[in-house]
Amino acid sequence: MSSLRENYWILKSRKTIRQVIRTCVICQRFASRPLEVVSAPLPEDRVRDAYVFEVVGVDLCGPLYLKNKTKCWAVLFTCAVYRAVHIELVTSLSTDSFILALRRFISRRGRPATIYSDNGTNLVGTSNELKSVDWGKVQEYASVKKIQWKFNPPSAPWWGGFWERLIGMLKFILRKVLGKASLQFEELCTVLCDAEGIINSRPLTYLSEDNEDLVALTPAMFLQDVKEIGVPDIDQIDAKRMNKRFFYRQKLCQDLRKRFRIEYLGHLREFSKICNESKIKEGDIVLIGDSNVKRINWPLGRVIKLYLGKDKKVRLVEIQTKSGSFLRPIQRLFPLEISQSEKSAVPRPPKSDPLSTMIPDGAPTSSDSPAVPDVNPNVNVCSRRRSRYGRLLKPSALLDSFI
Repeated sequence: MSSLRENYWILKSRKTIRQVIRTCVICQRFASRPLEVVSAPLPEDRVRDAYVFEVVGVDLCGPLYLKNKTKCWAVLFTCAVYRAVHIELVTSLSTDSFILALRRFISRRGRPATIYSDNGTNLVGTSNELKSVDWGKVQEYASVKKIQWKFNPPSAPWWGGFWERLIGMLKFILRKVLGKASLQFEELCTVLCDAEGIINSRPLTYLSEDNEDLVALTPAMFLQDVKEIGVPDIDQIDAKRMNKRFFYRQKLCQDLRKRFRIEYLGHLREFSKICNESKIKEGDIVLIGDSNVKRINWPLGRVIKLYLGKDKKVRLVEIQTKSGSFLRPIQRLFPLEISQSEKSAVPRPPKSDPLSTMIPDGAPTSSDSPAVPDVNPNVNVCSRRRSRYGRLLKPSALLDSFI
């Protein structure tokens, strides 16, 4: 625009140039921003009344180096409701090692009903192994229920924020405790158990400075039974007293869970990020972003299916590329398709005299009147050039050179 103004003054040049650049596919490939969508409400598994570790999120962190220069990884199981953690140590990323860690977790914490995880190969392999089990035969001899495994979309770690946050907390503790030290396997297991106890003893609610206020809620309160004070074991009590104590313990557990729902779950707010909600439809051409690949090498794809959430918002789509179709979150997509409204908004040059759209620098302009009057020596120029309010416009001296 600066170069054009050296010779000509184009009406609404800034708006026209922006619209032309916006419709350029090559410019969009390098300048387009990812799609945005409002944050989803908390799922039911995060706020419903459940037992500890009934709904679990699992992930692995590491590697950690042992004394003999071998690697190991920490498997972190997170309760989605009460935010408690359970940590296991494995020496391999294979499916067999994770299955053994899952068996140890179930033996000590109970069998979960739902497991959330990302798309790690060992986690997907464990899910496939569980699907191959003949559950009809298992239920004939046992009362166990099938574990429901839910995976996050690929390249969407923010979908598992409730366990990624605790992974970061575990790494923060290990950096301070270990430093550059290398431990034996048993020593590292002990350190992880201590870290597990520290994380489970963190307060979930506001810690008041008043001594008369109630103690802040912690995940450890729901892992262990409520401790009773002032009841010696040597006291001989009758059945009626036992029933009273049993009902009293049940009341304590119910009051504790009620406090948890009011003070913790009741204060969980939805993350409200102010963003311009992006619109996407089937058939759009998009650029698939990847943090590990340069932008020039990002593949192109076509949206073939939209997945609506419970709030009727699109956060997951299926993309068709030359190598196949796969799922991607909407935040990984960079739009390239130009809508018809944007195409029609770009002004087309008229087929008339080019002087009607180009005026030398310094000439007066008007959006409602032609830039240059019709060339007719018998017509007065001043009578033809009027402003939108009817005021006569004086011709410029430079304009006479064009007429």
